[in-house]
Amino acid sequence: MDICDPVSLRQCRVVRADGELDLSTMVAFAALLHGPDLVPKTLSLVVDLRPVSFMDSSGVHGLRSAQTRYKDRGGWTRLVYHQRGIHFLLWAMGLTEQFPRYATTLDARLGRITPAGSSSLGGSSFLRPVSGTDGLGARAWGRIADCVKA
Repeated sequence: MDICDPVSLRQCRVVRADGELDLSTMVAFAALLHGPDLVPKTLSLVVDLRPVSFMDSSGVHGLRSAQTRYKDRGGWTRLVYHQRGIHFLLWAMGLTEQFPRYATTLDARLGRITPAGSSSLGGSSFLRPVSGTDGLGARAWGRIADCVKA
């Protein structure tokens, strides 16, 4: 994982991660998200995940921890991404409302959410929830549901 230096934009910190966010990179990712305590006026965090090629629940854990920290300061944490895998991971963990998708860092700073069915995420056919359960209480998802029913 390559990490760019954070750029302070008034009271909003923008950070960018690159590569894979998993158990082996979690410590570095968490350090990037929490940033230095030397900037107490920083109330909000924008995390640019567009260069990320893979993220598992370890990355989500780091994001949730940062979200709690910034929320306790009276701010927020917003994510910029376009990858289906990240959206699916957040959806599977029930976090798409806590972490809505923003198309750009400017959109995130301004609070302009990108609709989930946008073409950059593969369109609505991939993103539509399928009603019912798979017998274990988990909701089926788009094209995956077709395989489960067979």
